[in-house]
Amino acid sequence: MRLPIAGEIVEWDLILQVIYVALGAGVAVTIAVSFAILGATRAADARRDGDTIDTVIYGGLFLLGLGACLAAVVLGIVVMTSKD
Repeated sequence: MRLPIAGEIVEWDLILQVIYVALGAGVAVTIAVSFAILGATRAADARRDGDTIDTVIYGGLFLLGLGACLAAVVLGIVVMTSKD
């Protein structure tokens, strides 16, 4: 009886693709969350200090980071539910 070799069973290119896509998505989502947190905290500080321009800029940064996080969630759901 002959045992199968892992190279014949495992599709290494697909495993490597999962690894680098997961790594890239993890880094991208971490950066997006960081922008959202930075924008929210700095907008609150600027609003407290009465600086309208900085409040708007940092509020926009918060919305941009939040939007990127929501887009990542939607993209993840779409990818998981799509059929090939």
